[in-house]
Amino acid sequence: MLANLAAAGISAFDVASPDEMRAVRAVCPEAVLHYNNPVRSTDEVALAREMGVASYSVDDPRELEKLASLPRDVEVAVRLALPVRGAAYDFGAKFGAPPEGATALLRQWHRWGSARR
Repeated sequence: MLANLAAAGISAFDVASPDEMRAVRAVCPEAVLHYNNPVRSTDEVALAREMGVASYSVDDPRELEKLASLPRDVEVAVRLALPVRGAAYDFGAKFGAPPEGATALLRQWHRWGSARR
């Protein structure tokens, strides 16, 4: 399936694990990778860095801390916890930062970037 997607011109992929990173790189070495899994190990972050992952999402200060050593040109987005009425499953109950938490995470990422200049 990945080979068909790459052949069709798809060049950006959301990956959720090291195996998915490797699988995409095997068929599309120049693909843009987005690693939006909300929980990662430090080993996974190190591999993602080696694989040139372009963006990450966070919703927790501990998860942001794991990204502290990444280059500042990667994109870090905050997953927001928002109320979703009528959803079969409310992911906001398990994942996502409240607005004030999101602000704190983005400010911390910015401080780290400013300190490296």
